[in-house]
Amino acid sequence: MGFSTSAAFAILGVCIFVCLDILSSSFLPSLSELNTSYKYMEKRMVEKLNTDIDVIDITKTSGTTYNISIKVKNTGSTELDVSDFTVIVNGTIESYSTDKEYLYPLDIVNITVTNLTYTGTIRVKVVTGNGIGDYGTYTA
Repeated sequence: MGFSTSAAFAILGVCIFVCLDILSSSFLPSLSELNTSYKYMEKRMVEKLNTDIDVIDITKTSGTTYNISIKVKNTGSTELDVSDFTVIVNGTIESYSTDKEYLYPLDIVNITVTNLTYTGTIRVKVVTGNGIGDYGTYTA
């Protein structure tokens, strides 16, 4: 009885050690990835909280096919990549051109949208890359 009890404890000990090794080799990398994801999410949330823009002016050229110029001011504290912006005119995403690549805090960028044909009171929304936006209207 002495040898079989010792052998059983040895076998159980080795099995527990192997199970713990398998569990830790799959669990620890997942825990590390989860921690990295939470840090990335926290960074995005802080960036979003510090982002704010203001559509300060919209001007329109004359004609049936016209262009609009939208002046947008960065009233937040983060630098914004203007190529990540989305410009929505009357519910339709429009292509645009800008006079600057980056919009620094308290700076103004001029966004130009061409070949528009909408009439009446038109609503324009400018959205940053991280989802913060502002509205403006003009009459065509």
